[in-house]
Amino acid sequence: MSFEAALSAVVRAELASVHAAIAELKALITAAPKAKTTKAAAPAAPATESAPPAAAPAPQAASAPAAPAAPVAPAAPTVTKEKLNKAVLAVASVNREAAVSILAKHGAVNTATLPADKYQAVFDDFEEKLAQIQAASAQASLV
Repeated sequence: MSFEAALSAVVRAELASVHAAIAELKALITAAPKAKTTKAAAPAAPATESAPPAAAPAPQAASAPAAPAAPVAPAAPTVTKEKLNKAVLAVASVNREAAVSILAKHGAVNTATLPADKYQAVFDDFEEKLAQIQAASAQASLV
């Protein structure tokens, strides 16, 4: 009976730490879309203002391909290394092998060896894995 009680206490402690990590990552995830929305809305207004002048003269049609390049550039630096590290730690605290495999999928051993241009893709993969973990945790708590 004492072994079961001790095991139960350990499981509860681990589950509490997982829930804390999940809550922290949820906060990061909900903050990230707000930043994306703000950044995405800002370039849209200048593109609309520059569209009418480009439509009037025909020779400016050649400069039209430059306009789509502008919205792509601001979208790149949305995830910082700190945010990425928190996401990695949240997943690794539950399933280290999953965290290692996600990093390996992107050609990195850890976040220090990861190029900054891959932060967003890696962060997205970690968000997806954390969502899977949350779903499994919710399912297990219902049982």
